[in-house]
Amino acid sequence: MKSVVHVHIPVSARVCARVFARGLAHASIPHRSFLLAAALGVLCIAGCGGASSRGAASPPPADAIDPVAPHRAWTYDVSVFGPSSVCAPGRHDGKVTREDVVDGKHAYEVASFCPGMPSFFYAFDGDRVELDYKGQWVLALDTPVQEGTTWSNGAGSFTWHDAGKVTVPAGTFSQCWRATENASFTAYTVFCRGVGAVRWYRKDEQGNGFDAQLVAKNF
Repeated sequence: MKSVVHVHIPVSARVCARVFARGLAHASIPHRSFLLAAALGVLCIAGCGGASSRGAASPPPADAIDPVAPHRAWTYDVSVFGPSSVCAPGRHDGKVTREDVVDGKHAYEVASFCPGMPSFFYAFDGDRVELDYKGQWVLALDTPVQEGTTWSNGAGSFTWHDAGKVTVPAGTFSQCWRATENASFTAYTVFCRGVGAVRWYRKDEQGNGFDAQLVAKNF
């Protein structure tokens, strides 16, 4: 039986989501930068005036869905679609560049594998991930990581689906989960426990997007 988390978005959060909408137009873009900003959702947790009360004071556990830790790096083989993709073709790294306390949370700065995209700080509470966007903590990945769990960014929604074993150039990994954007186009990120994101895929209604598959990691 599917377990679905229904997220109630208060008025203040809906207003905040509209404020963020323009700046996070590519909210599902790799959170190795931006993405899932994607990998993945953007929800104003406590309205436009404050940050979420939840947060972590240490790295996620080794078997986390996104095991970010100091000095870790992921290398992706990136293909692009259309003339307006936010990424560039070729082999690019996403990597953890810094650890710091940011806007009240212990966080890790992650540089994107998309050249030209800014880096962002992420805070972790087990498998739950938040992104710091212009001084506000917003939701990127939610829990529990199980079939059917759905969360919202205030403008769109995302759902976890069991992906089982997944093969990419870096190898075959188990305990994988696909965070799918519930949209009229195809957009998802596949995470495998203890590894992190092994594939980022996005192709919008205009045919622009990218397909990034893991080829190596340094841990």
